[in-house]
Amino acid sequence: MADEAVEAGEETPEKKKGGIVPLLLVAVIAAAAGGGGAYFALGAQAATAPAAGAVADGTATDGEDQGPPPAQNLPDDDGEDLSRRLVELAPFVVNITDEGLRRYLKVKIDLELTDAEQRPLVEASKARIRDAVIVLLSAKRMADLSQFEGKLLLKDELRDRVNALFGGHVVQTVLFTEFVVQ
Repeated sequence: MADEAVEAGEETPEKKKGGIVPLLLVAVIAAAAGGGGAYFALGAQAATAPAAGAVADGTATDGEDQGPPPAQNLPDDDGEDLSRRLVELAPFVVNITDEGLRRYLKVKIDLELTDAEQRPLVEASKARIRDAVIVLLSAKRMADLSQFEGKLLLKDELRDRVNALFGGHVVQTVLFTEFVVQ
């Protein structure tokens, strides 16, 4: 019938192609692709980053990655079991300043003790240690942490700050097991 109308010279109304359903489908697919791209570009940690001023408490819930297992009976230079001298601290997430930009530092720290017999003392003082570390890290600027020398200086400052809490040489070395600035 449409052919007859065309042959007769009559104009037929044009059919709408598509409609709103294909348009919505394209929009949903584009949003999902953009969200997935942002997730991978920023990393999985960006989705769970705390709000400004927040500090991670280090407690893990079911299903969260607990990280690598602790050191397994590795002897150190003195033949002593290194894992007995390492104290693992929960991850720290703090704000750092960078010329008007909001930046976050996520750092995971292990303390290597001078003597394994100090471990109970250090374990009992983790709240005081975390406080001292947070205060020190929060005072840092991006320029302080972006260079290798800045990270080495930070390790020394952390060691000295923690040793000052105990009034002696308890921590031999500060080990960064994770260090991310975002």
